[in-house]
Amino acid sequence: MNKKLLAVLVLCCFLCTSLLTIMGCSNDSEPQDKGQVQASQGTDVNSSDQSEPDDAKEPLTAEKDQEQDSSDSDKEAAEQEGEQGNEDKDEKENPEENNVDEEKDTEANQNANDTEDKEDNKEELDSQKEQEKEQGVTAKTKENDEKRAAKETVDNGDADAQTSSSDKDYIKDKADDVNVAEETINFVDAYGKKQVIHKKPQRVVCLYNSFADVWYSLGGEIIGRIESTTSLPKAYLNAEVVGDMGGVNVEKLLSLEPDLVLIASNIDGQTRVIPILEQNKIEYMCLQYESVEEYLTILKLFGEIIGNQDKYQQVASKVRKDVNSVIAKVPKDKEPSVLLLFGSTRSVTVKTQFSTVGAMLKDLGARNIAYDSRLTSEQMEAFSMERVLQEDPDFIFVQTMGDDIGKILDRVRQDIESNPAWNTLTAVKEGRYIVLPKDLYLYKANIRYGDAYRGLAKILYPESF
Repeated sequence: MNKKLLAVLVLCCFLCTSLLTIMGCSNDSEPQDKGQVQASQGTDVNSSDQSEPDDAKEPLTAEKDQEQDSSDSDKEAAEQEGEQGNEDKDEKENPEENNVDEEKDTEANQNANDTEDKEDNKEELDSQKEQEKEQGVTAKTKENDEKRAAKETVDNGDADAQTSSSDKDYIKDKADDVNVAEETINFVDAYGKKQVIHKKPQRVVCLYNSFADVWYSLGGEIIGRIESTTSLPKAYLNAEVVGDMGGVNVEKLLSLEPDLVLIASNIDGQTRVIPILEQNKIEYMCLQYESVEEYLTILKLFGEIIGNQDKYQQVASKVRKDVNSVIAKVPKDKEPSVLLLFGSTRSVTVKTQFSTVGAMLKDLGARNIAYDSRLTSEQMEAFSMERVLQEDPDFIFVQTMGDDIGKILDRVRQDIESNPAWNTLTAVKEGRYIVLPKDLYLYKANIRYGDAYRGLAKILYPESF
């Protein structure tokens, strides 16, 4: 297309040049005619020729130059027309060849595009392969994890099949927290204070009767104790009385020259003597336990101090076996709701799963309606009839503290049962409102923990026990 346009332009130039040449020839003829007229009128031709020799030649030269330019232009145009003609001729004579060239160009462009597409596809394929490889690794890892979990499940199942349910240990062991040296033991007391106690003390005073019971079960001896309304081992009846649960006679205590004093951290009347003991450089153990796990820790501490590890192992093994045999029979598809009340002659409060009986009920699969992680201990222990009516527990248990059980129950009736809504509770209507015996559920069960667990389990799951 560009070549044809160029040919047309050259042709136009040729025509314009020819026209200018013709016009120039016409102008040159006029002076020549005039000279002929003047000569005929008697004018000196020679003078005329001599005065205008250059003027007469200049038009001729210009004309010749124009002719030459025209000739050159014509020649160039002719050449260009010839080239164009040849091209047109080639196109006409060799259409297939031209088409072949065009096809080759198209094919080359297509090949280039195909190459680019192949490179893009290769990159995409490589990316896909990399992703598939990563996914494969992830899937493989997941598969391995699933196989490992399945294997562990099978292994655990085999282990359970090989071991009877009564031999399975459901009790968390906290006794490993006790560090034993050659002559001392190291532990953290109920106040979070690190204590170092020398083994095999000779003059022990016990200010908490539940501790005295544990100490005795391991073969330990005491020289001092507090008054007790419960039965004590006969070996302890001759021990000197230095006070009661409400307070301690410090002078009498010091007069015994003890080398170890056992104190309950939750009884103010006992903890008041700690500064005096420290001033007199008397070793003491300030302890507290609510659950069977904590009891086993106390058991180990006392066993190490007394120096009777064999007895400790014997007692601990019995307690574990008894408790585990009960928990193993608890139905796994049930979760009875419970309300645990603690009554005294002064008040009635609610106990959570962190109390002695509350911990046992939790181990037996019961849900304590008072427990709410959003509340403080004081808030959870405050009795709320609205909350009780809302939860409508399956069982209501009552612990009592005090010698006069009649007065304690009167307090319960006055504070709780007097509300007409109380009798609408399912547990009350169906006879699941139970006052627990003191010997297992007010005082520490200790070596009889198995009996305490079994007693509650019979109430919660009568069909299984």
